[in-house]
Amino acid sequence: NSLTLDDIVLDSKRVYCCEHEKRTPQDSSSSTYPSLTAKIYYPDTPGYDARVATILYYGPGGEGELWGSSNEAIVATSMALNFCFTGDRKTGTTIGNNAIYQELLRRAEQEPLNTISYVLFEPEYSNFQITAAYVGVVNQTGALEVVKKDSYGIVRSGATFHITGPGGTWDITTGADSRAVLNNITIGTYTITEI
Repeated sequence: NSLTLDDIVLDSKRVYCCEHEKRTPQDSSSSTYPSLTAKIYYPDTPGYDARVATILYYGPGGEGELWGSSNEAIVATSMALNFCFTGDRKTGTTIGNNAIYQELLRRAEQEPLNTISYVLFEPEYSNFQITAAYVGVVNQTGALEVVKKDSYGIVRSGATFHITGPGGTWDITTGADSRAVLNNITIGTYTITEI
């Protein structure tokens, strides 16, 4: 009835097994480990799971760590990640009844964070486990530049554009060089309309 799991730190980041039913290596007699590919999942990456990001954020080693690095918190975090990959809630088990585990799942499902990036170390073979590491809040900003030229390619100043996208709306006007720049905006899809 105790909760135990390996406590693994890689390059000062806590990492967790995400698929407990799979083993690394596949059998205990093997000394060969699969190659792992590190893939960073940003909020706009295909396959991104805000539940994983949320659990890593609030679990031990995360920026919003709530319960410290106790063995109980580490196990609960790892098992909550396991749920994201397998769908197994561990209902009726010691971990399924654990308050930290239940709170992590509640936050992941009811209050998911979609601004957190994370790393998955994915094995070359699907029969091995996936391991996750927390990275942090992603501040993806960039610049948007509009250049106004007429149909002959001649630059035009004084053109005003209305821009709408993540984080707001703006009106910008081109200068003498025919350019207008909007800096420090969230990376995403924008609609630009000349007004």
